[in-house]
This record gives sequence, C-alpha cells and structure tokens, in this order.
Amino acid sequence: QPRSRETLFSFASPAALDAFYAYSDEQDGGRSAAVWRHEARDGGIGVFCGHLDTGFDAALEADARATPASFAGARMVRSGYASVRSMEPAPFGELDEFDGVALVVRSDSRPYVVNIKTARFMQDTQEVFQALVPPPPPSPPAQDAPHATAAAARPRRLQPGEMGAWREVRIPWDAFRLTWRGFVQPQDIKLDPRRIESVGIALYAADPAHADIGYAAMREGPFTLELRAIEAYADIPGSSADRGMRVTQSILRAPAG
Repeated sequence: QPRSRETLFSFASPAALDAFYAYSDEQDGGRSAAVWRHEARDGGIGVFCGHLDTGFDAALEADARATPASFAGARMVRSGYASVRSMEPAPFGELDEFDGVALVVRSDSRPYVVNIKTARFMQDTQEVFQALVPPPPPSPPAQDAPHATAAAARPRRLQPGEMGAWREVRIPWDAFRLTWRGFVQPQDIKLDPRRIESVGIALYAADPAHADIGYAAMREGPFTLELRAIEAYADIPGSSADRGMRVTQSILRAPAG
C-alpha cells in the first residue's frame, strides 16, 4: 500500500539537530550570522536564526579597494545569505514514490528558500534545486469588533520581526528549479527524488540588481524560522498529506536574456 508520509527529519530532541549545520557568508568574508539551535517548547523544535548583512569584512573591503583584481578572483562574490542544511549524504533512501517535501514550520515575515542537492547521474558533482517558501499568510481580521474601521476589518500582514503561526507548507518536486549560486538556470532539468543528497533552508538579502528573480522581498536584518519536521508526502486523497498549504509553482524566475 502506498505511503502518504515519511518523516525525513524530526527536531523533537536536541540530538536531532546534529544532522544539520548552519553557515552564512561570514565564512567567506561577509558579515551575516546564522545559528541553529534546539528549543524544548512546542514539542521540541529546531530554530534557525541570525542576521543578514550585505556588507563585507572590513579587511576584505580594504583589499578590494587596494587591489581590485584580487577581489574579483576571491571566493566571496556576494554577501547577505545564510543557510542551514543536512549533512551529506542524506540518511534516507529514494523518494520517488512521494510527490514532494513538506515543512512543518513557523517563520517571520520573510520568504525563505528550500535547497535540495541531488547527485548528477554518472558525474562526481551535484545539482542544486530551489523553491520558495512564501511568508505566512495575513492574519484574519478581528471578528469581535462590530464597529471596527475598514482598516481593522482587512487581513493584517506580519510586520518585520513578527512571527506567524505554525503551518505546513508542501512543495511538489516539480516546483523546484535548477539553480547555480542562487540564480535560476534556463535548462529545463527536473529534480530527481531518487538522488537527493541534502535538504536545507536558506535566505538572501535582496540585491537591487537582481530584484526580478524572486528575492525582492528579502532584506537585511534579523531573521527567525522554526522547524518541527521535514517530511516527504504523497497526494493520496483523504490522507493526512491531502491537507495543508501547497506551493504549486515556484516564483523563482530565470534572469532575462
């Protein structure tokens, strides 16, 4: 009988967080910071938090001004990113009997990105696929104020730093887009769920020069995302996987031209 769910990662215990690690542009000369920690509330969760900064380390910037050629060839090509991802190889098997990945998540008003790394067939390299996790939906308007103003009657969007409610976000495999260094590639290559090696979550500060590829709502400053679990789901009518918020199409877009 087909399975409707498989838990890939549950973060109920502190030891479960050891399967993941956090990193940011700080390791490459940037000024962002990322933390991955456990908290016992809500049944045990993983908390991915920190601060995004698009600046560079002062010494790196000074070197860039003195010798631009060396900066152009440096490892750091942009800043303002942070991520948490699973160790490789992934501790689960082939997932082609499932239709996508589900996150049990609570987050601030930012959009986040799910990264999935897959092994290339017959090559000793990896491909990175990405899909957006949209910000939490607006909160419903107040129902207990018969004379509420029109503004109070409208759904209220989260403010920067404010946390939304717990939700499940389901992303089908075909919503993922092949990327390279965060940029969507024009090739129509599909994610192969039989070859997944790593799963992660990332976010990027907006670069005005690339605001048309889906990162326009991302910004510098603090961030927080909380995870209960990451699961694979199958669309079996009437099953527990047949509920939740679905991301049916990634809004990441390839650069024009």
